[in-house]
Amino acid sequence: MMNNRTSRSTTILALLASATLAGCSLLGGPDGEDSSSDHASDHADSSATSQHTPSTVTSTSTVKADSSSSESTTDVDGDTPRCSGHSAEQALQESISQVRPWEGGVPWSSDYPQTGMFDDCAALSAIVITIEGATGSSPFHILLYHYGEYLGTATYEPYGFSPTVDRVDDATLSVIYHWPRPGEGTANRTGESHAEFHWDEEAQKVIMSGELPPD
Repeated sequence: MMNNRTSRSTTILALLASATLAGCSLLGGPDGEDSSSDHASDHADSSATSQHTPSTVTSTSTVKADSSSSESTTDVDGDTPRCSGHSAEQALQESISQVRPWEGGVPWSSDYPQTGMFDDCAALSAIVITIEGATGSSPFHILLYHYGEYLGTATYEPYGFSPTVDRVDDATLSVIYHWPRPGEGTANRTGESHAEFHWDEEAQKVIMSGELPPD
């Protein structure tokens, strides 16, 4: 009888020991924490971070200057701007194809541009263009440049009649838009809207103030 009891006790202890060892390998630690699950979570977080955090960020816009072109037109000390070396004709040829065509697909003309306000050494300068086969009241666009590099048009929509563009300072242009008041013809229009376009160095974009012609 004693031998049978001893044999049974030994068997029970062996079973308990096996169960304890099996439990430790599944839980992965003395506190019951799943260490394999923690490592998988850490790996997943690391992968998600590397996928969503780019090493470099670049942005381009028709209003903001491209960072690469900004670096190419500034001296190493960052104080003295350099000229792009573009003539008004070169700057126009490189940019006119980027201007959205007028209604009905009418193209913009490079035959008779107003280039007096273009300066490849200025923080902000302009070239005025109109459509092919234009008349006095045809639409005009003002193309803006930062040290000779094209930024975009001053306004999204062009406006009829040739605008008067003057320089205020190296980074600011004043514009007078002309338009006919009710009852006036194209030859004797007296309506005027005054606006200014300023290159904001800190924001790296053009800021407009003033007003535009009425719709």
